[in-house]
Amino acid sequence: GRRRTALENLARRYRSFSFIGFVMAIASIQWYNFSLFGDHRAAVATIFIAYFLICGIIDTIFYRMIRAIDITEMSISDVASRALQCRKRHFQAIAILFPLVIAIIGLMAYISSGDKYFLIGMGAGAAVGLAIGILQLRNFLHDYRDLTRL
Repeated sequence: GRRRTALENLARRYRSFSFIGFVMAIASIQWYNFSLFGDHRAAVATIFIAYFLICGIIDTIFYRMIRAIDITEMSISDVASRALQCRKRHFQAIAILFPLVIAIIGLMAYISSGDKYFLIGMGAGAAVGLAIGILQLRNFLHDYRDLTRL
């Protein structure tokens, strides 16, 4: 039924985001070679690697939490309460990670303040990333809403 589809959608999204987080952590090694940051290259690369590893780990935890919900063995209220707990934890993760990413963007802007084209690119990337993030959050919330309807 609809509840199973929402559960599968959530698991698929978390698995995808987890994979992307780990791939981006590996791809962040490139920042070690980015000459615009000068002596700060190692710090920026380490921060990016750590951030994306944290994101990948958090999404893996959410994936496992969602996969642990068994609609054939659990009552509807138990499924709904576990989904609400996951949803709450999702918002807590956002509350922690969003200020962190703002600080990272601010640090990059500060370090590269002399290059206006890099700053314009950062602004455009931040706007597109925020739009995509809001869209994905809406998709997550739609599936959580479907799961928690009794």
